[in-house]
Amino acid sequence: MRGAIITQILDEADPVLGFVVGWVNTLAARVEGVEVICLRQGEAALAPNVRVTVLPRGRFARYRRVRSALRRLKHEGALDFVFAHMCPSYAVAATFPAKRAPTFLWYAHSSVTRMLRAADRRCDGVFSCSEASYPLTSRRLSVVGHGIDTKRFIPPPGPTREKIFTICSVGRITKSKRLDLLVHTLARCRERRPEARLACRIVGPADEPYREELASLIKQLGLDNRIQIDPPRTHEEVGGVYQAADVIANMTRHHSLDKATLEAMACGCLVLTTNDAFSPVLGEHAALMVQPEASPEALAGAIERLAALSAEQRRTLGLKLREIVVGAHSLSRMMDGIVAEMSAHVRGQK
Repeated sequence: MRGAIITQILDEADPVLGFVVGWVNTLAARVEGVEVICLRQGEAALAPNVRVTVLPRGRFARYRRVRSALRRLKHEGALDFVFAHMCPSYAVAATFPAKRAPTFLWYAHSSVTRMLRAADRRCDGVFSCSEASYPLTSRRLSVVGHGIDTKRFIPPPGPTREKIFTICSVGRITKSKRLDLLVHTLARCRERRPEARLACRIVGPADEPYREELASLIKQLGLDNRIQIDPPRTHEEVGGVYQAADVIANMTRHHSLDKATLEAMACGCLVLTTNDAFSPVLGEHAALMVQPEASPEALAGAIERLAALSAEQRRTLGLKLREIVVGAHSLSRMMDGIVAEMSAHVRGQK
């Protein structure tokens, strides 16, 4: 098969979408050729059978260019499938006014838009990391896991040693992430156990007004020596953040599975989350790591229970969490599932 993948950014250094390069190369290893149609290209070491088309500025110019690129690929005999990553509008553009090849959408977010509904109707299949992560009820949905590169995200080497118990939060620093709840939780931890050796790193691209609000709150609560807000790290660098932490914190409400949390689990990090979408993922460990009662008091108690584990207990539990990611959310497993589904449509079996 040959086909096209439509995505936003193709750049290994991008702190949010750097993983897409790995997705492209993993797909390319399973097909004859891939054309990437994207909004921006940066640093990207690509497989030899990958070509790139960068779309021009302007929404309607981009829609026209998507259709033009697909017409060219069809004329070249190089279009067996179209795969849109988190781009419902471009999935619609790829199928309007006519569909040139079986078309598929990857989507994992709680937002339901008019374009998503249209893409769901027009696509041959949709993929997501879990049923909870796709906000529509759809007969076209295939759950394939989250595509974590478990060869890149690995536990730290060397023996486990006792150190300051470290919590990290990785991802966009926005109000929807409820990081102010994490700050208040750390303040409550200090009140409950002033002697506890506890630190927190908040890492990611920031909505600047919210970052300033967080920084002010941290200073107001006297937590400057416990919580630091760091700029974003590249996809390659962020593994070191996970390896240096004991716990990955995710304070979102019920939502889709957070990719950073799964990456951290692959590195052996424990989890503290208010998002009950993680309960089926964590299985028997959910009681320890999922805290739906989103209060500083309840979360502080959960942190104390995790911190009470010895370093060796945390490492053993972390390796079990890695096994969960490898078994259900690895990049190779996900792409095998996607390619199998697309192949079935291309062969006319669906």
